[in-house]
Amino acid sequence: MTTPDFADLTLVTLSERLQITEMLSLDSDFVVYRRFRPEPFRRVSLPCARNATP
Repeated sequence: MTTPDFADLTLVTLSERLQITEMLSLDSDFVVYRRFRPEPFRRVSLPCARNATP
């Protein structure tokens, strides 16, 4: 298990205070964090860009 850093704990605290249930995180270990202990975050992913031209 990884040790949470300040940024992760800040996101958890803000989500509880602002009542945000959806979270976009690039951290692969973010799934272990919970809001109000038992409630997990709903993970949001970026849409895949199809047919994108550079």
